[in-house]
Amino acid sequence: MPERSRHIGGISAPAIRKTSSGDRPRVLYLSCHLPWPAISGGRRRELELINRLAARFDVHLLVVSKTAAQDLSNARVLRRCCSQVEVFAASSLSPDAPGFERPPQVRRHRCPVATARANEILAGERVDLIHVEGFYLMQHVPAGAPAPVLLVEQNIEYELERQRAERTSDPDARAQFSSTRAEERRCWSRAARLAAVTPEDRATMQATVAHTRVRVVPDGADHIPNLHVIGFERDVEHPGAPLLVLLANYAYPPNVDA
Repeated sequence: MPERSRHIGGISAPAIRKTSSGDRPRVLYLSCHLPWPAISGGRRRELELINRLAARFDVHLLVVSKTAAQDLSNARVLRRCCSQVEVFAASSLSPDAPGFERPPQVRRHRCPVATARANEILAGERVDLIHVEGFYLMQHVPAGAPAPVLLVEQNIEYELERQRAERTSDPDARAQFSSTRAEERRCWSRAARLAAVTPEDRATMQATVAHTRVRVVPDGADHIPNLHVIGFERDVEHPGAPLLVLLANYAYPPNVDA
């Protein structure tokens, strides 16, 4: 089938590709959101990656989502380039429940059904690589998994917790930093390969797990279609001093900090 793509609001959807083609390598891809629509930097990066992987690999996308209804309604778009797409709703814990002492990011992405499904896939199907987007999803990968794990960190989460702890006297913030650092580093040690999106994060990770190779996989900038502004008029005069415009997804705390 020839590749086709469609554009929605200037965002290009995945091309239609032939999937499940016999002996192609198979990737079990764990993500915390469906990468469509690509309205955030993280979703855009994953959409571009999956669309490229689909040319050579069969990608089984397993999503543990905090916006499950929305992601389920859009799952058909990713089925254009993935062999399978499954979306599971993340489940929260009450403060008195076992496991509540774990890092906040781990608790937010808890989903026993997704954990069971990942175990079922790995026990019953051939999987050549497990791609995990974020240490907090490693809870769904069983110890002794039959395929190597590539763990990608969009941030070093414990560094974000450390920054928060330094700005408050709340002892809980310090405890969250300590628990996140221990859990995140433990997950790094489980992975066969690690990836970061900045050289600075790579250096931190490599210093912690010297025996594991860490690669930098930076976000791209050449995949966005050229957008032409029609009828542009300057509504605000330049202030004269240097002007910085930050266009970002402000649901993402580091952007708010910036």
